[in-house]
Amino acid sequence: MKKIIIITLLLLSVSAFGEEFTFRGLRWGATLEEVIAEMGQPDKQFLEEFDRIFYPDINIAGYKANLYLKSGGKRHGAVFRLQEASYLISSTNSEIEEIFLDIISKLSILYGLPNIDDTGPFWVVDRTLIKLNYRFDNNFPNSSWIMPARIIIRYESPEINGYGEL
Repeated sequence: MKKIIIITLLLLSVSAFGEEFTFRGLRWGATLEEVIAEMGQPDKQFLEEFDRIFYPDINIAGYKANLYLKSGGKRHGAVFRLQEASYLISSTNSEIEEIFLDIISKLSILYGLPNIDDTGPFWVVDRTLIKLNYRFDNNFPNSSWIMPARIIIRYESPEINGYGEL
């Protein structure tokens, strides 16, 4: 009986720590070739100037978003390695709070209740930092109820977020 309990505990601990967080099926540190194999050809490549690749109209939590995948230094001659992913959901000022609260609710179902700091809610999942915030585009000249607003959902790898090394 003691052997069964010990074996069960060992199996549970291995399964709990055996899975590393993946972003849309990609591990942190994935190469450009691995990203393209998993997600298809990106719409635009900003590798030379911004270390990012771009996928438009990605479905996230029932909303259309633009997805930016960021590397850690391609423009300096390094190989593309996935370190950060950001969804940008555009909406109007009048809708943004409802969408923001809906996304908090959906992320909380997946990852538990968020932590909160001065930038907004965040989760730490398998050493991956998930941050959520929104902002208004103050450069838009029209009245506030149609002002464009953006929700940003940012996933950061352990290499850059301070929650552990890859």
